[in-house]
Amino acid sequence: VKPFDAQLALDMNLSRRAALSSIGIGLGSIALNALADPRANAVPLNPLAPKLPHFAPRAKNVIL
Repeated sequence: VKPFDAQLALDMNLSRRAALSSIGIGLGSIALNALADPRANAVPLNPLAPKLPHFAPRAKNVIL
């Protein structure tokens, strides 16, 4: 196990400017990924169309 290194502690501390810069780069890459993904821009044909059921129906008839 290495003893505590003061230089390592200084390197781990980021300035406010460096922290905001790295956050901005991260958010920019997320936005670019969202714009570049073709599935993100795909519009469903009809959002109100019935979807397939999760389970097979068991009832054959309904009495009203």
